[in-house]
Amino acid sequence: MGATRPNPRRELIALPGGAFGNVQTPPEFGPSGREKARAPRSWLLVLLLILLLGAWVRIYELDERSFSHVESYFPGIAYPDQVSDPTSRLDFWSNFIWALNDVHGPLWYVLMLPYAQLFGASLFVIRLQAVIFGVLSIALMYILGTRVKDRLTGLLAAAFLAFNGHHLFWSQTARFYAMACLLALLSTWLLLQSVKTSTKSRWPLALYLGITYAGLATLHYFWAVFVTQVLWALLMTLAEEKPSRSLLRWQVLLFIAASPLLTLVVYQARPMFLGDRTLTAVKGYLTFGFLFAPNPIDVSSAEWLIWLSAILPWLALLLLGAGVLARKTKISATLANEPRAPTLAVLAIATVASCVVILFAIDAAGAVFAHKTTLLRLTVLLPLSAFAFAWSVRFFAGRRTNRFLWMRRVSLRLEHDRLLVLLLATVPVFLIAALSQLVPFFAPRAMLLFTPFLLILLAYGVSCVATGKRKTSLVGAGVLVVLLGVAHAASVRSSLSAPGPADYKTAALSLLDELQESDWIFLRRHWATTPIFYYLKGEARRFIADDFAGAFDRRPDARAWVIRPEYLPMPGPMEDALRDRCRSDSIVAHGIRVDLYDPC
Repeated sequence: MGATRPNPRRELIALPGGAFGNVQTPPEFGPSGREKARAPRSWLLVLLLILLLGAWVRIYELDERSFSHVESYFPGIAYPDQVSDPTSRLDFWSNFIWALNDVHGPLWYVLMLPYAQLFGASLFVIRLQAVIFGVLSIALMYILGTRVKDRLTGLLAAAFLAFNGHHLFWSQTARFYAMACLLALLSTWLLLQSVKTSTKSRWPLALYLGITYAGLATLHYFWAVFVTQVLWALLMTLAEEKPSRSLLRWQVLLFIAASPLLTLVVYQARPMFLGDRTLTAVKGYLTFGFLFAPNPIDVSSAEWLIWLSAILPWLALLLLGAGVLARKTKISATLANEPRAPTLAVLAIATVASCVVILFAIDAAGAVFAHKTTLLRLTVLLPLSAFAFAWSVRFFAGRRTNRFLWMRRVSLRLEHDRLLVLLLATVPVFLIAALSQLVPFFAPRAMLLFTPFLLILLAYGVSCVATGKRKTSLVGAGVLVVLLGVAHAASVRSSLSAPGPADYKTAALSLLDELQESDWIFLRRHWATTPIFYYLKGEARRFIADDFAGAFDRRPDARAWVIRPEYLPMPGPMEDALRDRCRSDSIVAHGIRVDLYDPC
């Protein structure tokens, strides 16, 4: 009798070592040794071309767009502190204390201060760091996409992100979203590496813990990424014959160590200007990751572009279905020897330390927000709950009962890598959507963390169409490439032409041409007016933000230029001071106007 053909599904069930045990890839899965040896240079050339084009569109006219109010929070920039919000942060402690009182994690602010001190605070320099983070994210998209399926998937995923207008915009903005996106990708790749590498090399796990902590300290949305990674580890643990608690224990330890950051989240929470409707935000997310944000398609856009933007969410759903339901193509090799897991004693010590840090922070925070004291105290339960979770997992993880069979079926249906990407593309969105029902929390720019994983799945779907056995597969793939190519080209063009919230640059330069020696500049102290100070350097003596009538008492014949963003009303004291003045000239730019008032 001939040799029986091995059944990979049956082999996976019988494999020793559990989720992170000794797994050998069956020979019928994956490329042959000859195919690996060839490694066509054409793939590398295409990847290099995508990286170069992605870098070029990000660095193109990098300092042309006006400085914006979201960039005014970049540390190391000098402002006239008596009239600006935020104020200058030119040293470590003023920057750190301010960052703790902001509504985002403090890490990016802490890192950017020495960057500005070393390289300066020109518009090109402060935006260049976002360009670097953005280009590195494109490279990681190729690595993750290739790992999930093949090189074609990797190239498509890299191209989707390289020419995504939303990612492009924030890769040209001096803000932390490009950095957080890179950290999410890097954390996920290191997580997958940590369950494949032998104990002789512990660096993937150590780096995973460090990078993930950095992400949690950068953007609060990163908690949705981390919770999803823990969910994946839990599913893999419960689904296997001989479960491993090692990775899960390390993640619990990380949660305990990072729990003071959740106390910081509660402390920083305040009314926000995030009013996106849930369904609208989800639709935008499915449009290949807010492809046309922040310069959205509206009735003034070309008709073909309106139709294309309406089709993209449905096309994304079809490609997601193709990617999720595609036949398994490989079995990922996993960890041969588990890294030693932290003991319950170590977790207990970490829990006590985190509780002490939280209680100490509550004493300091209570003096600022006394009404939050009770809620802040409840955050002490977070590390305690994490410890209880780790203690309880050991009782049910090894019991094979029918309640866990569905997890095993999912594990058999999807590779571990693809399952993780699928969870990261969907679960965080549902978490944010649920939270938004209580607090307006949906912000497209922060959804940038989850967009790469959605794009990897969409690239997987396109790859499945292209490599199908039917004769129509190549035709369908060609139509998809043309359609998506046109959409992404329009996205890049839209992003590069986006003016930003307001054109402070044009308004300020026009004002400088018209200023006379005795002129005052009236404005309201507000974050929406602060960016204009970036261009009006050396004019601090003219700025008036409170005693408007007193300024005219000192100079009765002086003229006053009133700087006002279009959506910001003129304060009452300013209106009273200008009651006997006549508006004689105006400078109007996108989102902002400057009016000249002369004595009547």
